[in-house]
Amino acid sequence: MVDQNQRRIRRPLRVGFVSPVDPFDPDALSGMPFQMRRALESRGLEIVCCSAPPAPSRAGMVPEPLRRRAPWALRHAWRTMRSRIDCGWERLHSRRYERARLQAALNRAAALSLRIRAAQPDVVFGCCISSMLFGLETDVPIVYFSDATARIINETYPAYARRGAGYKRVCDAYERSTMQRIHMAVFATELARESAVRDYGLERSRSRVVPMGASITPEYLPEWRAGSAEPPSRSDLQLCLVASDPVRKRAALAVATVELLRRRGWNARLNHIGQLNAALRRCPLVRSKGPLRFSSPEDRAIIAETIARSHFMILPSSGEAFGIAPCEAAHFARPSIVSEAGGLREVVLNGQTGLVLPRRAAADDYADAIQALAQDPRRYLDMSVAALARARRRLTWSAWADEIAPTLTGAAGCASGDLSEEWVEPVAAKRARAELARI
Repeated sequence: MVDQNQRRIRRPLRVGFVSPVDPFDPDALSGMPFQMRRALESRGLEIVCCSAPPAPSRAGMVPEPLRRRAPWALRHAWRTMRSRIDCGWERLHSRRYERARLQAALNRAAALSLRIRAAQPDVVFGCCISSMLFGLETDVPIVYFSDATARIINETYPAYARRGAGYKRVCDAYERSTMQRIHMAVFATELARESAVRDYGLERSRSRVVPMGASITPEYLPEWRAGSAEPPSRSDLQLCLVASDPVRKRAALAVATVELLRRRGWNARLNHIGQLNAALRRCPLVRSKGPLRFSSPEDRAIIAETIARSHFMILPSSGEAFGIAPCEAAHFARPSIVSEAGGLREVVLNGQTGLVLPRRAAADDYADAIQALAQDPRRYLDMSVAALARARRRLTWSAWADEIAPTLTGAAGCASGDLSEEWVEPVAAKRARAELARI
């Protein structure tokens, strides 16, 4: 029975979407906010984007077309130099840096709080980065989703591991504050959830694990059919590497692996998508498509075709939050050979949908693993079938939305999990309306 102080309304659940990037941009942040927004809308939720425009960065001083044409080596050298300068400044003025960052976050939170009050959502959904929710003043329940925690990123990503102690303390403050005030935290991997519980005091009862989906699937390659590809052979062994960051993804190790396989008598090649570095450029066994964009239909088709013609996805990352590339490979029935970094060990089931090697594994270890699997066609095909079955069942944005939508519904205090039925107006939303009326 509905409380007399509440009223029934017939409308979709209204979700205030808070993202660090534009959720309508398929290229931003590996397309994750874009895919999340689209998946939730497909479940009948009304998505209202509440994020403030991103703050101007120093990269904005250089026109985007010119920045894209600059060689990756030049851009990487510039970013490295700038990062070292920033790290030095952080170490020299650690406390001052912390105060400035926290104050900037509070200022951002004040503006976001006003946007949320104006949007009048039933529930707030914040994704990817907890700093957006730090200092937020709202009675609307918050559901947070991420594929990592600050501790995971700052300890395993080379670019962040060398940042100063002040920067890391600020990140920890963002994370700890967020974990204490949200209604529910959902993580893409068990590793991320354990870090949130252990490192930031999140109550386990207020956490869930829901894997993410693939951005590139066979829908972008209509002619592809499951089971149409031949297993690898000595005359044709193709690996695929998707690496926007060739340093963290250890592209040089992938190159060394394919060179070693060639010396062992395999006609091996490495199909590469992403930024080029010296190791990729100088190896004649590498066929690189360079950086491609999800927003381009032509580029999506090229990515899909590249994965489909490869026999394995290789990803020997030194640090990884989740690992969307192995998800995409699985949708094309391709096993992945990955390191155990971050969430890769959960995206790829060792011995079932691919192979997971120790983080310290060298090119010899990767070549041995690939060679053993390539020499056993029956095992390779079994692994391909298992990878495809799991991808279709679990590693899709549709499956992700099927679990996130009820979580949002529950957080909003809805009377029914059926999004097409009537809802009871959340008390928090009523308070937000009253507060807005007083402004």
